[in-house]
Amino acid sequence: AYFKQSMHIKEATGNKQGLAATLINIGNIHEHNKEISEALLMYNKALKIAQDIGADEEIKNAAEKLYDVYQKLGKYELALQMHKLYIEKRI
Repeated sequence: AYFKQSMHIKEATGNKQGLAATLINIGNIHEHNKEISEALLMYNKALKIAQDIGADEEIKNAAEKLYDVYQKLGKYELALQMHKLYIEKRI
């Protein structure tokens, strides 16, 4: 509930970097609860927002989470793309 409230506040105030970080946190909760499709949705939304505004830290974090999920799902091509993006932003 806290993260969803935080998400609405960040949307209302235009804090896109904060919104991306919050979406990653919401994705973490979904992933922990084995709600993988919801987790992927949140991580991908976060990645898109972060890329749109050039927020490297959130791009890195979203890419890392997407890499983990795609690897677990056996989607190795997508996992590799996310790992490369993570490495690129980590440096």
